[in-house]
Amino acid sequence: MKFLSVLFFCMLSSKLLAADDVPINSNFSSQSLLRSYTVENFSQYSPRTAFDVVERVAGFSIKQEDSSRGLGAASSNVLINGARVAGKSNGIVDTLKRIPASSIVSIEVHEGTALNTPGLSGEVVNLIVKNDKLSGTWGWSLEQRDENDEVDPAYWNGSLSMAGKLGLTSWTLGIINDYQRRGHGGPERVTNAGGEVIETRDEYQLFYWTSPSVAVGFTFNPETGNTGHLNFSYGERWRQDTELRRSNLEDKNRRFQQTTNEWSGEVSGDYEFLLATGRLLKLIAFQSVKRTPVTSSIILGPELVFDGRSPVENRETTDKRAQGESILRGEYRWLGSNKEQWQLSTEAAYNFFESQLATKVGSQVVGIDEGKVEENRFEVNVSYARTLSKRWSFQGSLGVENSTLKQSGDLSQRREFTRGKGLVSFAYGFSDSISVNFKLERVVGQLDFSDFLASVDLANSNSDAANPDLVPQQAWLFEWVLDYDLNEWGAATFTVFYEDIEDIVDRISVNNESAVGNLDFASRYGIQLVTSIQLAPLGWEGARWDLTAKRNSGKLDDPISGRERRINNDTVYKVNTELRYDIPDTDWAWGIGYEAGRLAPTFRFNQITETVENKGLAYQYLEHKNILGMTAKFTVRNFGDKSDSFERDIFSPSRDGSLVKVERRSRSFGTIYKLELTGTF
Repeated sequence: MKFLSVLFFCMLSSKLLAADDVPINSNFSSQSLLRSYTVENFSQYSPRTAFDVVERVAGFSIKQEDSSRGLGAASSNVLINGARVAGKSNGIVDTLKRIPASSIVSIEVHEGTALNTPGLSGEVVNLIVKNDKLSGTWGWSLEQRDENDEVDPAYWNGSLSMAGKLGLTSWTLGIINDYQRRGHGGPERVTNAGGEVIETRDEYQLFYWTSPSVAVGFTFNPETGNTGHLNFSYGERWRQDTELRRSNLEDKNRRFQQTTNEWSGEVSGDYEFLLATGRLLKLIAFQSVKRTPVTSSIILGPELVFDGRSPVENRETTDKRAQGESILRGEYRWLGSNKEQWQLSTEAAYNFFESQLATKVGSQVVGIDEGKVEENRFEVNVSYARTLSKRWSFQGSLGVENSTLKQSGDLSQRREFTRGKGLVSFAYGFSDSISVNFKLERVVGQLDFSDFLASVDLANSNSDAANPDLVPQQAWLFEWVLDYDLNEWGAATFTVFYEDIEDIVDRISVNNESAVGNLDFASRYGIQLVTSIQLAPLGWEGARWDLTAKRNSGKLDDPISGRERRINNDTVYKVNTELRYDIPDTDWAWGIGYEAGRLAPTFRFNQITETVENKGLAYQYLEHKNILGMTAKFTVRNFGDKSDSFERDIFSPSRDGSLVKVERRSRSFGTIYKLELTGTF
């Protein structure tokens, strides 16, 4: 926090210029530029915010920051005035939603490797923004389900964002209330190993949450040419999940409820000093903290247990969690004699996670587990980037990090790791329309510190043992990307990737209990296509078809059975497609879309679970772009009646033993009707 105060003082002690006076990063050139747009190119979609614009860039898919391990090199594929957003929970998507579309000067799509910015490859959008007056956007939505006798309507979902200048300082403000009311229900059947039905259930589950948040951002630009940013965010989250089960076995009726009351805060700042021609020093500071108390309760009993009868079982867990992260980072950049770009970066980070888990049966406390995990990490990295010719660009980096993990509590210990990482990236432009990017990267993963400590899942009658021996996984990532500018037809991006993973974090057995742990090796590979096709060349003026399709595969050796299987809960495939028609010479538009996906099963010590979609989700909408100056959009989702299905096979004593029982359920969530109003001022 002291470092943040120093940054803030440096920014305010200089004469400040407006954000629109920011000198755009010198790495940006016509050689890296693939294509560019103005806001007028997206006028048919009536965009209100920068997010509305960027998500409509042909063949482009927004990639958020890699928030798992410190700040590191740039990871998001969207820049604003040539600069990355250094936040995490207050990241690029939230930042884009706070910028009015009217503030955008231009939208540039660059080849990331040719930008000479460490960490960037493939297509990168650089948004040129100019705030010269007060402007803002607002939004409100109402969501109603046709099964509303169970699920309340969601009518307090809204947002407000503003941007402007205070003196010569640019600022943005965003206020959001994420208000959701969801639920589904249906029958469940339990059978034994021979397929004989041993129990039937009727269940309904509700998911209610309210999450208000506020974020403020400032941009500083003294006459010296220095550049600074300061961002604050604060949010609260209340969530309550409730499940009611009616069984044909009276003592198996159940009421489960889990309540979360969370607050979180984040502050980040950066300041870039122009030391001399071609030499820049950038200092970055980041601090976040989160408190998350979670209370879960489960009651089993006769038919009228909820009216006051004595329960068969009454169990409750309270998990008081706290976590935080502090980061200091420095980046020194300079130009070599042949105009190559060098960068030396250092980063120091401190992370902590602590939990106090108390279990109560009836009114008696039967167990308390508590512990704290801390990590001190330091890394240094040097990168080199150069434009080799008119068509070739190269980027490389090499780094090393040292991590010290310390755990207190019943399983206290201290461990230290030193790991190398880096990347090599080449980009080649075959023509003005086709470019190819190849990247080889050594990646070090970030552990979820909650996996070190014991946990209890009352809803599914599961528990996880503590595992103090977890280590971060590492991987070699190979990625090949083809970017194809289809000119008046649109654009497409095709990606092929392969990961060779060491010490993968998955499910293992610890003292004959399920736990999160490391396995020696795993692999993951897949393809992805992102494309946007304008149908005007076919004679359908105003129509556009978007498609994002991803297919993954992977394998590892199962620690229980010894047989090969997929990575737990890994994406098998995912498809999102939409056809939109903006009717020429009118304010009307309509669209129809489809979403589908599947995840691999989850393999625990004694069970296999899988969520299966019986069909994809179809939706359609009608939009009017000028109702008293507002845009109104009415959407009907799930008109094809997709339902959520769940399967669980339970074995004894482990998955390598005998099948004991099988649970199969299907829950319908009905058709969803949503009205959205958005406007600007």
